[in-house]
Amino acid sequence: MEELSPINYITPDSVPTLLLHGTMDYLVGYKTALKTIKTLKENNVPCDLVTCEGLEHQFKGCTDKMVEDYFGKVNSFFCKFSK
Repeated sequence: MEELSPINYITPDSVPTLLLHGTMDYLVGYKTALKTIKTLKENNVPCDLVTCEGLEHQFKGCTDKMVEDYFGKVNSFFCKFSK
């Protein structure tokens, strides 16, 4: 499975990347998101990580307030890089 990881395909030409990741994700551990962000930064790719505290892979338990906050961050990121 390691060879299928998106982290292996990050290059300086990768597009700006935003990750939303739950700290309780049991399918893709939160450490993977941190490693991905580190690799993106090492390749000078604009990136950001939105940490979804206490949420699992499917964002179970996400409140309306959390959705509003997360999508505000998504909107800001895309507005910054879309032209």
